[in-house]
Amino acid sequence: LLKFAAGALRSGDPGEIRVRWHGSPQGQGEGSLDEFASAFAGAAVTLVFSVDDFLLTSVALSRRQARHLNKVLPYLLEEQLIGDPENLWFSVGALSGGHYPALVCDRPGLVTLLARLEQLGLSVKSAAVDADLLRSRAPLRVLDDPQLLVVQADQAISLPGDQLDALWEALELDPDTFETLDRD
Repeated sequence: LLKFAAGALRSGDPGEIRVRWHGSPQGQGEGSLDEFASAFAGAAVTLVFSVDDFLLTSVALSRRQARHLNKVLPYLLEEQLIGDPENLWFSVGALSGGHYPALVCDRPGLVTLLARLEQLGLSVKSAAVDADLLRSRAPLRVLDDPQLLVVQADQAISLPGDQLDALWEALELDPDTFETLDRD
C-alpha cells in the first residue's frame, strides 16, 4: 500500500513526492517515491491518493443520461470544476442510492505520476482516494497533517489542522458528531 501525500499530483518532480508505505506491520515507512522504489524494486502496489488532489462528488442522472455518462459528466460537474475539463480525468462508480459517485483529478499530473511509477519498475494493482475509502464511516475526522475531514459520503476536505476550528464554524458542524481516527 503506497499512500501519497497531499498535493502529489501537483508536484514538480514525481520522484520527490512524499509517500508512506505499508507492506506488513514490520514493513512500514515513509520517504520519497524514489526511496520507496529503491527499497522495494519491482513491487506491485496499491495506490492511495489524498482527497486534496481529487474532487469527490456524486451525480444524479436519469436512465437516458446514464447511457451517455462519460460524455455528460464533465458538463454535469461544470460548476464544481476548476479548470478545463479536457485537462481532467474522471472516474465514475456504480449507482448507489440514486447517485453515481464520481472522482475528478488533474489528468497531466496523474499521467506524469503513473509514468514515473512505470520508470521505477513499480506495477499498479489498484488505486483509490483516502476519503472514498472512508466514505461509509462519515462523518469522520482523520488526524494527520493535513487533516482529512469526511463530512458526508460524497463530501470531504483536506486542510491544515489550524484551520479546522474556522471550518467547524463556517459550515456549522458539530465536531462531537465526527468519529476521530489517527493517521495509522
